[in-house]
Amino acid sequence: AAITNVIQPDTNRIYIAATLNNTIVNCNSSPIFSNRPVPFVCIGQQFCFNHGAFDSDGDSLVYQLINPLDTAGVPVVYASPFSPNNPLSSNPAFTFNPQTGDICMSPTQLQVTIMAVLVREYRNGVLIGSVERDIQVTVINCTNVIPSLSGINGSNDFDLTVCAGEQACFNIVSTDTNSQQNTFISWDYAIPGAVFTTIPGSREGAVFCWTPGVNDVSNTPHCFTATVTDDNCPYPGYQIYSYCITVQNLTVNAGPDKTVGCNSTTTLQATASGGSSLSYQWSTGQTTSSITAGPGTYIVTASNGSCTATDTVVVNTVINS
Repeated sequence: AAITNVIQPDTNRIYIAATLNNTIVNCNSSPIFSNRPVPFVCIGQQFCFNHGAFDSDGDSLVYQLINPLDTAGVPVVYASPFSPNNPLSSNPAFTFNPQTGDICMSPTQLQVTIMAVLVREYRNGVLIGSVERDIQVTVINCTNVIPSLSGINGSNDFDLTVCAGEQACFNIVSTDTNSQQNTFISWDYAIPGAVFTTIPGSREGAVFCWTPGVNDVSNTPHCFTATVTDDNCPYPGYQIYSYCITVQNLTVNAGPDKTVGCNSTTTLQATASGGSSLSYQWSTGQTTSSITAGPGTYIVTASNGSCTATDTVVVNTVINS
């Protein structure tokens, strides 16, 4: 009955559903959520929450805010002006990221609100399952200023593009305006093979390192969440942030070796794949994808702005006996 954003909350029930399509795949696991869906949020302070969803099969996850349900097909009725996409009073406005599941808000009044998220999982672009999750947010008065985390290497950027086979490492910094408090960082282990190392101190830091392989190449980013917590008593403050890494793989082929006659030339054509806005650099200094070349050894380097790849082609001379 304390819920403030729906009509007659004490008469509503919680209804959730999950689907697994075993006509497409023989074996599948639903995502696991590592963060509890009952955050306490401070009025007047920005708070970000993430489910910390992890799919053990490596399936791609897509998030959508939906109307909570009372029973199958029967939605809970929001009180005006609230809705699935605007479940509480916030300034700046409530935001939701369908790719990462990030939810951010700056509550302007004391509230107890509910919202629901539908998480769809795709394998090779095909929908194979879904799961719903209800969240209850309680906005309270706080004397504590909650801690925060930086983006990658102290920036405001939480997204990174890396190349398969190359190690990617970056730092995360925690901050807290309460000088007498300590901060602590943890993560959800959502990227297998990655290493997350905390750096002790009153403002704990962390270093994330990962060397993705060619099997990790995807237009869908690999995401993990990090949680920062202070030691305020009796209610520790915390926030959850997501960091997403897109893995690319660039290849270039300069074509087969060729043979030309004396004082003759041929055309060498380089073809690259694995990105857009491709550029080429030949060992001759030329920057076009094709060049005219005589006998010799030629190296071409392709770049997409993030990754580079090289290939070598040899032009031989016909020797008449």
